Amino acid sequence: MILKIDPALIKIIGDIKRHISAEAMVVEADEIAAGRTVIDEPVAVMKTWLKVASAFDEERDDEELIFLWKNGECVCRGIKKDFGAHRVRFLTGKTTLLVARRQCGAFAPIRKLLLDHGVTAEEFLELGPSIFPWMYGVLTILRRRSDDGATHVLVGLRKARIDDRFVEIVGFPGGLVHPDEGLEEAASRHVREDCGIKIERVKTGFAIDENTNSCRTLFVCLSEIDNRPAVTNSFEWKNGRMLWIPENALLSAIDGETDAMSDAFKRAGMNLKKDVTVTPFATEPARLLLTRAFPA
Repeated sequence: MILKIDPALIKIIGDIKRHISAEAMVVEADEIAAGRTVIDEPVAVMKTWLKVASAFDEERDDEELIFLWKNGECVCRGIKKDFGAHRVRFLTGKTTLLVARRQCGAFAPIRKLLLDHGVTAEEFLELGPSIFPWMYGVLTILRRRSDDGATHVLVGLRKARIDDRFVEIVGFPGGLVHPDEGLEEAASRHVREDCGIKIERVKTGFAIDENTNSCRTLFVCLSEIDNRPAVTNSFEWKNGRMLWIPENALLSAIDGETDAMSDAFKRAGMNLKKDVTVTPFATEPARLLLTRAFPA
């Protein structure tokens, strides 16, 4: 799909991005002056939005090829093998964390501008990576089965680091993808860094929440672990560690009922806020993967 945008709108978009970036740099300068550590590091970005790849598409070095779960089914299923779509692809690039963060504030006004001028929400997602440095990350849901057949998943309570939006939110191991790093490679690295567990591979495919409200996409995957591996401490998590909680407790929390999850944290010596939530953009992918794509 090729969208033609009024040149006048393109100029306005550029003005918005420059203004927002300038404001963000002033904030950074104030943070540095106050002694706060402002971290900048290379990060991968999506150069194109996800699209279903043709069996005849030539593979490229600067792209990611994945299976994507959506509405309970892998998008490649039910398609004639020789002629239809068989995977999802997007081109990748690189930037730095601060360059990308400086433009995050421009997302909402630019989205409103384009939607007010006839661009649909779906078309905006197609355009997004060509407008912003569109960061992407991966979260991994680790599932283990106990001897009695009950399933547990690994979660933690986020501490402050750079992005204060996710403080005190229940989350999964994961983070941003590095340049020239595949999604499965990034998933394995983050699980190792966040909780000291080595995973060989993820279950086939990733899921995303397409109702994004920022220039960032989170890919969520599922990996099943044998037995009960040791979990190491990490500064990313409150009390330095993640917890195995019953899978049903997590699913109930996603539906808004957090009592069972709160009880699991209390037994580990941690109290959750009454209005605690699971990581935004991961709730629907988690529900899809745990209950429809790979039910226990």
